[in-house]
Amino acid sequence: MIRACFLALALLAHAASFAQVPVRIVVPLPAGGPNDALARVLATPLAELLNRPVIVDNKPGGNGTIAAEYVLRLPRDGQALLLTGTGFATAAALGQQRFDARRDFAPVIHAARGEYFLVASTASGITSVDSLRRYAASKPQGINCGAVPGGLVIGCEQLRYALGGASTTIVYPGAQAALTAVIGGQIEVALTLRAAVVQLAASRRINVVAVVSERAAAPPFDHLPLLSDTWPEIVARSDAGLFVAAGTPPAVVNSLNEALNKVLARPEVRDEIEALGFWVVGGTAEAHGEWLGREIARVQEMARRLRAQGSDMRW
Repeated sequence: MIRACFLALALLAHAASFAQVPVRIVVPLPAGGPNDALARVLATPLAELLNRPVIVDNKPGGNGTIAAEYVLRLPRDGQALLLTGTGFATAAALGQQRFDARRDFAPVIHAARGEYFLVASTASGITSVDSLRRYAASKPQGINCGAVPGGLVIGCEQLRYALGGASTTIVYPGAQAALTAVIGGQIEVALTLRAAVVQLAASRRINVVAVVSERAAAPPFDHLPLLSDTWPEIVARSDAGLFVAAGTPPAVVNSLNEALNKVLARPEVRDEIEALGFWVVGGTAEAHGEWLGREIARVQEMARRLRAQGSDMRW
C-alpha cells in the first residue's frame, strides 16, 4: 500500500513536470518571415489548448535540414513539431535530405496554403509582365530572380525558361534577405509571400507585378493578373504544415491534430492567417501525408522538365 502511494505520487510529480516542458514549433527559416509568423499565430492558442508552453524555435540553414534533423534528435513524444511544407517536399524530391521525409517523419496537419507574388525593384521600372519581358530582353546578361529554397526556387527557374534563359536564379536564406536585395536593386525580381510585401508595396519600395497562385489575390492585390495567365507552366505553391518525428505514439499525433484543428477553426486565428497571405486548410494527419506524397511527385516531374531544358538544379 505504501509502495503504491509512493508510485502514484511519483507519477503525479512526473506529469506535473512534463506539463511544464515546452512544446517546440521548429521553423527552418529565420525569424521575421511568413512561416515564422504563421508559427507564432498558432503557438499561443495551441498552448492554451494543451495547457503547456509552446515556443517557436527558428533553426534556419541547410535547405531546411538543420531544423528537420534537430527534431529527429529530440524525444519522440510530441514535444517538437516541424513547421514546413513546400520546401520540405522540394528537398525530398530533389534528394537534398540525409533522411527520408516520408519514412522519418509523421504528418500531423496541413495547416495552410498561401499565395506567392512576383515583385520587382522600383529601379528596374518593371511594373507588369509585359515590361518584365521587355526589360529582360534588353539586358545582355539577363535579370536576377531571388527566392528562398523550395518551390519558389523552382518558380524562378521556370521564369528563367519562360524568358528564354534571360534570368539567373539567386537563392536567399529567407524572404527578408531576398526583398532587401530587390529594394537595393541588387536583383530585379523575386518571388515571395504576401506578408512580406504588403507594407513595402504600400510605401512604394517595391513593385508588385503579378500573383503566382491558383486563384485571384485578396485585396489590395485583387487587381493583379495571375502569372499563369501569361505562362501556364509557372506553378509555385506555398503550403505549410506540421510534422513530428516518426515513432511518436499515434495517440499523441491524433491529440496534436485535434488541438490544431481547433486552433485553425478559431475566427481570430483564421483572420490572422489570412492577413499573412495564407488560407486555412486543416484536416486529418492522413490527408497531410497524402499531400506530401503528391507534392514530392509533382516536384520530381517539374525537376525532370527543368533538367531537360538545361537547368543544372544546383540549388
